[in-house]
Amino acid sequence: MSEIVPLSTGFDLAWRGYRKRQVREYIRCAEEDLRYVSEDRDAALQKAQRVADELERVRRENLVLRQRIDRICRAPVDLAGAEDRARRVIQLAQAEAEELLARARAVAARSWSTVRAMETAARDRHERLNRVAEAEHTALTARTHTLITAQSAAAERRRQELDEEAESLRGRVMADFDLAMSARRAEQTTELARARERAEEQALRVVSSAEAQVRALHRHRDSVAGRLREVRELLVEAESELGFSRRTSTVRALPTAGA
Repeated sequence: MSEIVPLSTGFDLAWRGYRKRQVREYIRCAEEDLRYVSEDRDAALQKAQRVADELERVRRENLVLRQRIDRICRAPVDLAGAEDRARRVIQLAQAEAEELLARARAVAARSWSTVRAMETAARDRHERLNRVAEAEHTALTARTHTLITAQSAAAERRRQELDEEAESLRGRVMADFDLAMSARRAEQTTELARARERAEEQALRVVSSAEAQVRALHRHRDSVAGRLREVRELLVEAESELGFSRRTSTVRALPTAGA
């Protein structure tokens, strides 16, 4: 029996595809059907070869019988009994030849009928397998198209859902960012207000301290000025007293000098 070339069963794995078990089962069934067809074909060929061998054997036997008849016809015979013996030999040879031919024809008829029947059965089986394979291929193609269409639609819906989720997430992130920035700006504004208040308080304290120092200086200046006035007054009084004393001394000294 001739060797059967196995169908290729290597399929690339993909996220979208067929179930490997179903594909392998389908290929196994196809290989088994092809094996049966090949076995039927080989059996028919062997049967035909046996029929051909049987026919060849019958032809050889027929040839041998013809050669025997020829030899008998050419052999010298007694003329007295030649006619009866020749007639009997010829009848026997013809009967044997006809029997062999009938057997050969029967064997050939049966063999060729069997071969034709097996060939017809094999052809019908092959055509049936082709129809089944074509129907399965058509159905598989339709299922594949339907599956791909459904998966494409599902993928498109999922993509839209992901886009919507991403847009929603981006909106939430932006809202959170704006909220955080607003809180940060409010915090910075509060901190600046507090710093301004602290600076104003510090400035007020500095101004108050400076004003207090100025007032203290004014009081000290007024006090010094008062003391200076008192000193001037004392000096004026002292000078007045000194002038009066001098004049008195001069007046007292004048008579003494006249004498």
